[in-house]
Amino acid sequence: MKAVLGVILFWVCFFTVGTSSYGDIPVSDSTRECLDCHAGIHPGIVEDWKKSQHGLVTPAQAMTVKGLARKVSSQTVPEKLKNVVVGCAECHTLRAKAHKDTSEHNGYDMHVVVSPKDCATCHTQEAEQFDKNL
Repeated sequence: MKAVLGVILFWVCFFTVGTSSYGDIPVSDSTRECLDCHAGIHPGIVEDWKKSQHGLVTPAQAMTVKGLARKVSSQTVPEKLKNVVVGCAECHTLRAKAHKDTSEHNGYDMHVVVSPKDCATCHTQEAEQFDKNL
């Protein structure tokens, strides 16, 4: 019986890990391109993102949270970011002209390093606090 359960568990994991199906999660077309390619190159990073708050909740949803549980401290978020989860493209193409490491990558101006000023798009208060620490 344990062997049968082990085989079933193996096949469930095999067919669910690394798939490019995101179900009801609203992923932008540009992030979907990133994920479809990078799932094969960096599967751990993609899987970690899928389980993260950024991969599960849109900024619009996060902005409905009240009190200390609210993680989006900005009062407004750019329209193009509001209704999709925060994926690769939402951060790594944001403010591309402000980054020295920006380069063309598969048709996108992409930077590797995401800075606190990028994060400030949704997390204004946290970015201000971080800025005072340095």
